[in-house]
Parts: sequence; C-alpha cells; structure tokens
Amino acid sequence: MTDSYVRVERGSSDTSDVQHGLATITLTRSKALNAINVEMAQQLSEVMDDIYHDDSIRCVVLRAEGRFFMAGGDLPRFAEPIKEGDQDALVKEIDELIESAHEAIRWIRYMNKPVVGLIPGGAAGYGFSLMLSCDFVITQADATFTLAYSGLGTSPDGGSTFFLPRLLGMRKATEIILLSERFTGEQALEWGLVNQAVPAEEMEGALDKLVARLLSGPTFCYGRSKALINSSVSSSLSDQLEAEARGFKACSYTDDFKEGVTAFVDKRKPEFKGK
Repeated sequence: MTDSYVRVERGSSDTSDVQHGLATITLTRSKALNAINVEMAQQLSEVMDDIYHDDSIRCVVLRAEGRFFMAGGDLPRFAEPIKEGDQDALVKEIDELIESAHEAIRWIRYMNKPVVGLIPGGAAGYGFSLMLSCDFVITQADATFTLAYSGLGTSPDGGSTFFLPRLLGMRKATEIILLSERFTGEQALEWGLVNQAVPAEEMEGALDKLVARLLSGPTFCYGRSKALINSSVSSSLSDQLEAEARGFKACSYTDDFKEGVTAFVDKRKPEFKGK
C-alpha cells in the first residue's frame, strides 16, 4: 500500500474550522522535510487535477507539515541506482518523478482559481519551483531559500527557469540558478518572489486574511485574469488585446459582473458568489 504524502481538506458550509469554497493541500512527508519522491509527485498531481475540475472550490492553499516547506527531491532514491551503476534505473526514476511533478505545476498555473502558498521555514529545489508557481506566497521573514540544483551538478526543473527570469530579470535569475546561494524570506520579498514575509507567529493570521478576501471575490474573473497573465509573456500586443476583449466579454455573462456593476452604481460593497 502506497503511503499518503498529500492531504486535502475541502471546506463546506457546515464546517466551522474550514471555510466554504476553500481547498487546503498539505504536504505530509515532514520527517524527510517534505522532499518529493515519485509517489508524492503523483499524489500532488492527482490532487491538483481533481481541484482544477472542482467548480465548488474558489481558492486553494498549498502548505506543509513540519518546519520546512520542501527540501527539493528525494535524493536517496537517486543514490541507490547511482551506487549500483544502473543508469537505466536512474533515468526511469527521474522520468517518473519529473513527469508528475511538472504536471502539478501545470495544474496550478492553469487553474481558474487563485492558489496561495504558505511556506514555513523555506524551500529548496523543486520546492522553490513549486512555490514560484503559486499566485500568492506568504512566508517567514527568516525563511531560507536556495534553488540548489547546481550544487548537485544538474540544471533546474519545476519551471524555475520560466518563472525566475520573468520575476527578476535575466541577470538576477542567472545568479540564483547558477550559484545556488541561500537567501532569506525578507530578501525574497524585496525581490518580488513572495507577497508577504512575516514572523512565524503571524503567518496563519496573514493567510486567513488573504484567503477570506479571495473567497469573497469574483472567482471567474480571477480565472480569466490568470489566463491573461500566463499568455502575456509570449503574446504580441494585438493578440493580448484580443484575449482581453474575449475575457471581458466572457466575464460579462457572470452574475458577479452584474453584481459588481450594480453595487458600484448603488455605492455599496459588492457581494460576489463566484458565479
């Protein structure tokens, strides 16, 4: 029987401790600092797939048990075939891991609802890439981050070479990728890699405040906006303007758009239902 490394909690209208419309995904391999192996990657991809297609979910939180969000890949799984000189087994392990790990990144980025990453302690390797794929990130001010791949003699995975140049520019991205030096949550905030870097005891409060805002927001609008942001990095201005026009028109069919316009005219706060 395969161990469970990913736990999912869905909110319901009659559950007091979990907000309605919220899905919380928790990495539970804390004894290994949540290092990702094939089984965990497959479970994470399957969970993201399921939530992607669940229209009752309006916001997703990705978090982890223990003191560290994710310490990259499960290197002992690579060490065994290396020790035995079995290159075919090594490549098979890498292929299976990356296939599911990358699929999870795609689900997060293409998901039509916001994903908030709560990052305790910090992240390394794929954990860092996974953090970058989230729409919002809250971390500890004293968290520690490193991409780590060059220290292992390999190039990155998980989309970090896609996200970092767009967030930081080529020069700083190259520094982080090639040198694998460590930096703090405060530095990550300064560079624009996270949205909030707060003391550890303030993380839950910051998360609750942000999630409450997202859960009360226009979910369809958020999904269209994410799609536009994703396409902007490779679209021409004309293509992006056309995509914006299609998105605006699609939003005009929603109850939330009608509520937003009506509330503005009535000079009151809108009450969005995510529909």
